[in-house]
Amino acid sequence: MSKVVITTVGTSLGGKELLNKNCRDHIDSLSKKSNFTADDIINMKDDSSNRFLEQCIEYLNNSKRELKDYSAEIASLKLMDLNGEDKVILLCSDTPDGAFCGLVDQKYISETMKISCELKIIDGLEASEGEKFLSGLKNVAKETKKIINENSDYNEVIINITGGFKGAIPMLTVLATAKNFRIYYLHMESSKLIRIDPKILLDNLDDDQEIERAIHIQIPI
Repeated sequence: MSKVVITTVGTSLGGKELLNKNCRDHIDSLSKKSNFTADDIINMKDDSSNRFLEQCIEYLNNSKRELKDYSAEIASLKLMDLNGEDKVILLCSDTPDGAFCGLVDQKYISETMKISCELKIIDGLEASEGEKFLSGLKNVAKETKKIINENSDYNEVIINITGGFKGAIPMLTVLATAKNFRIYYLHMESSKLIRIDPKILLDNLDDDQEIERAIHIQIPI
């Protein structure tokens, strides 16, 4: 059964100690740069980002990597039962460092995991100003609706809220609940992927056994 997985993207890759220090410093520097935008990174207008992109992929492709060594979103995707029939759509903040980490994720998912992957930049998703962030949340809802409509040929939509800015979680959770999409979450200190089935949960809030069934550890097939 084909699946499309909508996944938020964060910058946790930049905090991985085993990652080349130059790469970590580069991701950190991008968060402070005002001369580059997310679109500049996506459109490969920053030569240093292009160079460090390949180094990050080399790091991720090391066969000795443990789950904790990957970005939060990659780690969670590795625990899902995904194959070549599926698609991952990454929702990324409109910041240079967020876009760079999104590019790394996209390249690794498509080239190493062999899964179709698209990257979407969400305007205002991680803004320091409250009004801009409110606009960003609305853009999350609009983009997610568009993704759902454009991928109606897939059998299932999954919402993965593991990575990215946590302020987006309420919006995505509401959308998943309204559409009865399964929700996945991987805690940074765990190797167990949590799966939530909204309809089972909402229909059985007075039944402890059904609550246990609605919120459980996902076991890959």
